[in-house]
Amino acid sequence: MAGKASLLSRFKYWFDSTVARGTFTMVVWLGIISIIILFIFAIILIAINPSNHFPSSNFPEIFWRTFLISMDPGVIAEESEWLPRLIFLIVIFFGLFVVSTLIGVVGSGVQDKIMDLRRGRSIVLEKSHTVILGWSHKIDIIIGELMLANEEHPSFTVSILAPRDKIFMESYLEPRLGKNCMKKVHCRSGEPSIIQDLSIVSPQFAKSILILCYDKEKSDFMILKRTLALKQVLGDSHEIPPVVAEVMEKNNSFAINSTGNLFLVAPTEFITRVLVQAAREPGLSMIYEEIFSFVGNEIYAYANPIINGLSISELAVQMPNSALIGFIDKNGEIKLNCDYDHKIEAGEQILVIAEDDSLILPPKDSFLKWPKLEKTKQNITQQDKPLIIYVFGWHDAGKIFLEEIGSQIHPDSSIHLFFDSKYVDLSIQQPREIDIQVNFSVREEDTVSYDFLTSLDWETVDEVVVLGYRINIDAQDADGLTLLTLIHLRNISQKFGCRFGIASELIDPNNRDLAKCNNSEDFIASEELVSRVMAQILEKPELKSIFDQILTGDGAEFHLRQSSKYGENLNNIEFGSLVEAGLEQDELVVGLLLSDTKTDRPKLILNPTKEFNFSLRSNDRVVVLAEE
Repeated sequence: MAGKASLLSRFKYWFDSTVARGTFTMVVWLGIISIIILFIFAIILIAINPSNHFPSSNFPEIFWRTFLISMDPGVIAEESEWLPRLIFLIVIFFGLFVVSTLIGVVGSGVQDKIMDLRRGRSIVLEKSHTVILGWSHKIDIIIGELMLANEEHPSFTVSILAPRDKIFMESYLEPRLGKNCMKKVHCRSGEPSIIQDLSIVSPQFAKSILILCYDKEKSDFMILKRTLALKQVLGDSHEIPPVVAEVMEKNNSFAINSTGNLFLVAPTEFITRVLVQAAREPGLSMIYEEIFSFVGNEIYAYANPIINGLSISELAVQMPNSALIGFIDKNGEIKLNCDYDHKIEAGEQILVIAEDDSLILPPKDSFLKWPKLEKTKQNITQQDKPLIIYVFGWHDAGKIFLEEIGSQIHPDSSIHLFFDSKYVDLSIQQPREIDIQVNFSVREEDTVSYDFLTSLDWETVDEVVVLGYRINIDAQDADGLTLLTLIHLRNISQKFGCRFGIASELIDPNNRDLAKCNNSEDFIASEELVSRVMAQILEKPELKSIFDQILTGDGAEFHLRQSSKYGENLNNIEFGSLVEAGLEQDELVVGLLLSDTKTDRPKLILNPTKEFNFSLRSNDRVVVLAEE
C-alpha cells in the first residue's frame, strides 16, 4: 500500500487543481500573491527605514508606493539612497514577472475563449428561428429557400447543430449562400442525439425544426435517436414546433413517427413519384418545379370572414388573383377538388395557388359573370392515348414508379425496362415479379452503351425515364452513368429526328446544373426538389398532406388537358370562363401551358387573374387539378 502523501504534495495537488480551473482563477491567484509580496516588502521597508525615509505611521502610503514601483520602474529615478534602490529593484523584477504573467494568462484566456467560440459551443439565444439538426449535402438549398420565404422578416435566423467543425460548416455555406445570408445562420458543433448538445440551439423556442442525416447507411437510426432526444428536450409543451425529418426506408417511418407528431419525407420515394408525374404527361414537371419552390406561385391556406358562407364552386370563379384547389375542414382534413357545393364555415380554410399569401384578394362584393364557352363536339384527352415508355436503370423505389405509372396511364400502354444487373440487388426486388396493369417487359442490358441505345425503336416512344443506380456504386459514379445515358438519349433524339420526353434522376443535387438544357420535355429530378419541399413544409406543415395526395394515383393530381376539351373557337376568352367550364367537368382549372412558336419550350402561366384574356390553339394545354 502506498504511503500517505506529504503535506507539501497535498498542497501542490490542491494548487495545481485550482489553477487548472481557468483564466479567472489564475488572475485571482496572481492578485493574492502580488498583495502578499508587496505587503512583505512594505514591512521590510518600514523595518529597515533608511535615513528615516519612510514614516512608520503611514503604512498604506508605503504599500501604495511599493505597488506603483512594481508597475512603473521610472518611479525610483528620484531615489538617492542605495539600500532602497536595491529593495525597489527587487520589487521591479517582481512587478515585471507579475505583469508579463498576467498578460500571458489574459491573452491565453482570450485565445481559449475565441477558440471555444470557433468550436461552436456557445448557446444560441434566439426565438422563432428554424433549427436544423444534422448535416446534408443539400443543406445550403434548404437554407436558401428558408431565407427566400422569410425575406420580409429581418429577424429570422437559422441555427444548425451538427457533428461537424464550425469552421467547416461556415466555409461550406458561405460561398453558396453569400456573406449577407450567413449573418443569419448560426453554426454550432455537437451531436443532435445528445440532450445536452441539443440545448445549445434552443429548440424549445424554435418556429420549426428539421432533422437531417449525412450518412445514408446509418440515416434512419440516427434520425430516430435525434427525434427521441428532441422529444426529451421539448417535453410535453403545448406549443411544440413542427418537426420535419427525412427517412431513407419507408418501413422505418412508422417507428420514427411513433416518437412524436413528425412530418416525414422519403427523398428517394418522393423523387420517384415526381418522375411518375413527369413521365405520364410531359410538361407537368414545369408545374411541380414552380409549386415546390418559394419562387413564383405556391400553395397557401387562406382564411377570411368574407369567404364564409360561399361555396367551393363560387370561390373557384370569384377569387380574383388565386386559383382554388380545395379546402381544410374543421377537423384539419385536406380535401382537394371535391365537394363543390360545400360552403366554407368559420374555422375552415381554403387552399389556393397564389404568388404570395399577402397578395391574396377576397371575392368582390358583387359577383362577376363570365361568358360561357361554346361547347365542344369532342372530348379527347391525352389520357385516352396509349403510351410507350422506356425505363433505363433500377433501384428499390422503381417498384413504386412502375405501380404508380401503371395505374395512371392508358391500360394499353407499354413499359419497357432495361437495367444493368451489376448495379442492381435482385435479391431485394426482382423487377420481373412486379405486377402492373399495362404491357410490361424487362431486359438486362448495358444501359450506357450507345450501340445498345441506338438499336432500340425510337419512332413510337413517348417518354423515357432514367433511374439512378444505387447499389455497388458511388453516388458520383451513379450520377456519371445517368448523365452519360442522358447525353446519349439527347443525341439519339437529334440524330433520328424523334421527339420524346426525358425524365432523369440524379442523386447529388450539385450535379443537376450539369444536365440542364432548354428542352421543356427534359426533366431532371434530384434531391434539390426534396430540399425545396422540406423547406416549404417547415414553413407550411399542411403542405405535407397536399403533396402526398397530388403525387399519388389516389385522389386529385395535376393534369394537362387539350384545349378542345373545353370548347371551340377559344379566342379572346377570359380565364374565369375557362374555370367555369372546368367546374362543369369536375376539374379545377389553375393555369395554362401555351406553346411558343419561336422556341420548343412552352410558357407556363400558373394562376392568372380571372380577367386574364387569351386565346387557345390546338397545341396549347390547360392545367387542371382532377381525379384522373
